[in-house]
Amino acid sequence: MELIKNTLNIDFMGQRRIWFFISGSLVLLSLLSFIIKGFNYGVDFTGGTEIQVKVLTDKKINVGEIRDALGTIKLAQSMVQEFGDTNPGNDFLIRLDNKAKTVDLSEKDILLKIKTMLPSARSFAFKAADDAYITFAESQDVSHIKEGINSLSIQGFEVETVTQFGKKAENAYVIKFSGIAKKIAAALEEKFGKDKVEILRVEEVGPKVGKELREKGLYALFITFLLIMIYVAFRFDFKFAPGAVLCLVHDTVITAGIFSLFQIEFTLTIVAALLTIIGYSINDTIVVYDRIRENMTKFKYKNLAEISNLSINQTLSRTILTSLTVMFVTLVLFFFGGRMIRDFALAFTIGVVVGTYSSIYVASALTITIDNLKKRPVEQQR
Repeated sequence: MELIKNTLNIDFMGQRRIWFFISGSLVLLSLLSFIIKGFNYGVDFTGGTEIQVKVLTDKKINVGEIRDALGTIKLAQSMVQEFGDTNPGNDFLIRLDNKAKTVDLSEKDILLKIKTMLPSARSFAFKAADDAYITFAESQDVSHIKEGINSLSIQGFEVETVTQFGKKAENAYVIKFSGIAKKIAAALEEKFGKDKVEILRVEEVGPKVGKELREKGLYALFITFLLIMIYVAFRFDFKFAPGAVLCLVHDTVITAGIFSLFQIEFTLTIVAALLTIIGYSINDTIVVYDRIRENMTKFKYKNLAEISNLSINQTLSRTILTSLTVMFVTLVLFFFGGRMIRDFALAFTIGVVVGTYSSIYVASALTITIDNLKKRPVEQQR
């Protein structure tokens, strides 16, 4: 199947300054968005608790009603969004950050109350909605800590377990409260009726883990760029490698920039999508580069810009057909794949569009520019 005749002769490289201006503007806009707006990181990166609940009723429930129910346990400020596409689905995603707690008291006030029963208590700090750290001046029996805190009868502050943490000499303990998911379920059942609420999923990520995941996500992208540069330099010529990698950086930055600009939640799924985009984009670029290399041996009298134009025109049908077939799949996933895969499909759809554009207009243009910069000092010496 040939969508576009390979005899087409569009002067892509003759307009490369225009493509550089467009790409540069998009990359600059993305970088400004990174600085000004940042990313709307999900629980994967920020830490916290994510709970998916389902209200088992034929009546359509709105987000406001869920917030009202959460307000009874001091969680009205939690992020709540509808989840799923069935009508009425009544599935909701509730996100709690690491500072969320079901008690009005501050950490200082809680410590003062604990000291009335356990005088040697030195510090108290929430770790997450379900956990807290507590230290003592001297070693304590875990059952004594549990009984002492529960005897305070602080609403929303019921201790389930106490375990020692760190070195024994530090006298540090982790307090595990009765599950936040159970409290949320109880609050929702009080509003919508007994046995009308189902907890479908609970995910907890600590702040240190979230930070580590962010760092490893960036590390994975960097290693991918480095390995691709080495591969392209080995497979073709070193003058092709910088253009290929800069093209991939271009695709990644613009795709991530759209997520930053519109504050779409940025999760590990999006990192996976970015890595997939890199793989897809380099595949398209390699096809063009391979044709350039073939034509360089056939048309030795032509310069690199002319050969690049010829090669892009010859592979244009293949590039567009491949991109269209991939986009059909990603769009189907976006509209019919469900909420769990929608963000991945969105990121990949954007990446396909940007990657196709860069493979046609940017990759070869960068290679020509880099090649011209390398030749210029030699010409000046002459």
